[in-house]
Amino acid sequence: MGAPQLDTPYLDPAFVARVVADPDPLPRNAAITRGHHALSEAVAALLGREHANWLTFGQWASAEARESITGSTVPRVVRPFFGHEIAAAVASGNAAIFGDVAPPFVRFVTLFTAAGGSPRAVAAARAAMLADPRIAASEDLARAFVAYADAFELLAAGGAQFPPALKHLRDPEALALARRFGQDLDSAARSDAPDWEDYAERMGFILTLLRSHQGDPALFALPPGTPDADTA
Repeated sequence: MGAPQLDTPYLDPAFVARVVADPDPLPRNAAITRGHHALSEAVAALLGREHANWLTFGQWASAEARESITGSTVPRVVRPFFGHEIAAAVASGNAAIFGDVAPPFVRFVTLFTAAGGSPRAVAAARAAMLADPRIAASEDLARAFVAYADAFELLAAGGAQFPPALKHLRDPEALALARRFGQDLDSAARSDAPDWEDYAERMGFILTLLRSHQGDPALFALPPGTPDADTA
């Protein structure tokens, strides 16, 4: 799969590695802050700008770290004794965080940009993402990127809207269900379900998911990665 057509070198894992390996803490910090910003923009190109993503906050944290690296946030009276140690610790942490977080986001952006809106390609991108060693090694990271994949899939479904037979709901019962669960009749805009324990949110998501995807012939294929049945 090719890399997304975004004008940033930060989608190259080798470039990210060179940034993290820079021995000079201040230029490295500047590059890391810019890297957070560039990858935040790349994620926003997929998921929109209505909500900040992790990297959006990361750029501000990295910029704040710079103040500690320069020593300006360390009280003047203790700078001769602890200033260097504090600066070194913050600089090291700044690089370590970016080195841990940037590559999985690069993988996410690359895979899902290449997937486009095809349900089959999106499913393959999801599987490839979760098989990535960096993501698979952390349950928390895997859950986070499943949420990003869910958001992408939901937006893709909303962008494609609905198949012709379901573009305009006319059946009274279908209309009643859509209204009962707070769904927009013309889009998937209200189908987010941040609280899966909430019955109305969950059913609204499912209703719109089925409405938008039920005409996809790819659904009849055996799900990728299904193991052989043990019939012995």
